[in-house]
Amino acid sequence: MTRQESGRRAGRKYGKQNGKRAVESGQLAEAGKLVSPDHIQELGLVQGKLNRESGHIQRIQKLACSLGGKAQSAADPGHIFRITNFSTRSKGGKVQTHQRWHTARGINKPTCELCVKEIEERKARFAAVIEPPVQMEKGAAQ
Repeated sequence: MTRQESGRRAGRKYGKQNGKRAVESGQLAEAGKLVSPDHIQELGLVQGKLNRESGHIQRIQKLACSLGGKAQSAADPGHIFRITNFSTRSKGGKVQTHQRWHTARGINKPTCELCVKEIEERKARFAAVIEPPVQMEKGAAQ
């Protein structure tokens, strides 16, 4: 019997008793208060205020996490234009298509330039492994 099965059996056997105890002791009512929407909102407002006062929000904004890249693009406005143009986008599309249709399915097409390039790279890697070691004459310094 696995641990999960034994826990399930114990839950079936003692679940009603433990639930009754939780109601009688007030434990269930306290737990309900902790997960109520009002309590969660109150905790969020408190934590938000603490984050703002401690400077945590400002640090996050400098990282451009919460602004969706606005802070980074304000610091370097030409960045997006340098990394995206027609040639880079078209190359990216070719690579994605190649990975989806050939690499992921283990298919090599001789008409695909990226497949050919991968095959040549593999041959170059294996050529170094396959080459026999250089034989040295006896007594020669290594």
